[in-house]
Amino acid sequence: MVLASGVYLGAAGWWTEGWFYLSIAAWIANLLLAVFIVDRLRAAWLLATEHPDGPELLALDAGRRSARWNGALASMGANDVAMIFLMVMKPGLSGALAFVEVERIGAAGVHRNASADATAADAGRRGVMIRPVTCSPDTG
Repeated sequence: MVLASGVYLGAAGWWTEGWFYLSIAAWIANLLLAVFIVDRLRAAWLLATEHPDGPELLALDAGRRSARWNGALASMGANDVAMIFLMVMKPGLSGALAFVEVERIGAAGVHRNASADATAADAGRRGVMIRPVTCSPDTG
């Protein structure tokens, strides 16, 4: 949806503005993050679904809790918010750069707080996965 909106705005003549190129750069950054970081966890997820009792499940859980994964998600979310803001407000180049920088600092803060919360929540149980227990009428 964001890409379609950007294409429309470019076709409408806004392609000469600095914020337009900054939005393109944010979209390309999201694409690279998705390909090189997020897609790697997707491969682990596919292996874990094929072997639900194997070590792949622990690797998937570790990948999901990694700083790299969480940082990529925070950065992609910040880029999306920045692109929408730029397309709606259409600031000058200096205003666009300032907003994107503030947004990136905010994303880094959110990522740092989320990582600290995850570390505190996981203290003492690293590598341990809790699986639901199913009981049949025979075993009580």
